[in-house]
Amino acid sequence: MLKKKIFFVSLVVLTFLLICQPLYSFEVADITTELKNHITKQVQIEYPDIVTSDIKINILNAQQLQKIPTAAASYKINFSPIKKIIGQLVLGIYFYDINHTYLEKKSIILEIDAYANYLLSSRIIYAQEVFTAKDIKQKKLSIKNKPLNCLRFSKEVLGKQALATIGQNNLILKWMVKDIPLVKKGDSVQVKMKNKNIELTFLGKALSEGRKGDIIKIKSLDYKKILKGEIIDSKNVQIPLNY
Repeated sequence: MLKKKIFFVSLVVLTFLLICQPLYSFEVADITTELKNHITKQVQIEYPDIVTSDIKINILNAQQLQKIPTAAASYKINFSPIKKIIGQLVLGIYFYDINHTYLEKKSIILEIDAYANYLLSSRIIYAQEVFTAKDIKQKKLSIKNKPLNCLRFSKEVLGKQALATIGQNNLILKWMVKDIPLVKKGDSVQVKMKNKNIELTFLGKALSEGRKGDIIKIKSLDYKKILKGEIIDSKNVQIPLNY
């Protein structure tokens, strides 16, 4: 009789445990891995040079993932288009039972940061100075709260001019740098006016500076006329003959 009672109690306890056992066909680790992989991919789309180890993703309310409905058999993360990937981000995770019936939504708060190389000035760089390798240095910094126009690669500044004075150890921004003009104001240039059949050539004087492809004003030294032409190189400006 005692054995029957023990068997019966054991059966009741086992049944209770089976009923209470979550039906997950996934682990909490599956959710966190999917979250982090997706965020990492999005960061690297926006910043292709950033390596995975320099991307930091923290779940601020991870305890929410310990409160998954016991009947949950599947889940779906709402990865809607993300406008700003760096900083705090809230994503919804939807849980469904074995019949794909919606059970509950959990809102997960993520803190995302990444580190990238930025260009800084090694010294005070004065306006109109030409950047050399000694004038700049790279430093790995958090991209959080950095202006979008920060320069990060040496090729973006080497051989170019400072548009304004830049203090030592300052971030170098895009607007602070300009290409060295091929043609300077006052330069003598060869002016060509041509079409398929005719070409005229005469000397002119540049009335403004410019780079290759820029349209500048030129004064014809022979005809004393002011024209507009495209800079071809440091010595040549071209004007369509039908000008």
